[in-house]
Amino acid sequence: MTASLDVFLNERRVWLLTQLPDGRILSTFDEAYINDPKRPVLSQSYFSSDGSLLTDTKAYSVKAPPFFSNMLPEGHLREYLAMRGGVKPGSEFTLLYLLGEDLPGGVIARPAEGSSLPI
Repeated sequence: MTASLDVFLNERRVWLLTQLPDGRILSTFDEAYINDPKRPVLSQSYFSSDGSLLTDTKAYSVKAPPFFSNMLPEGHLREYLAMRGGVKPGSEFTLLYLLGEDLPGGVIARPAEGSSLPI
């Protein structure tokens, strides 16, 4: 079974992260977000040089997409969070789930409806 996180920018759903049974993480923009010309900007890194949104679904092996990976704590704080969650420090999908409402910059990660939990 797969685990999925809906990612919000404030209360606006912008993303879906899905962890596959083999540990890979699929990264997909929400269709409504893609089609909204007045969408809030999650990160400039998801725009091409001509200003268009880069919407291709991508698979990442074990680590979360760079934007999300960079939101996670490092060093002792990461080790502490992993220990409290009963996971390895490299389990970035699960760490995003554990931090869910406490991510920086108005980003929120919540379990998607009907999704299994990553722990």
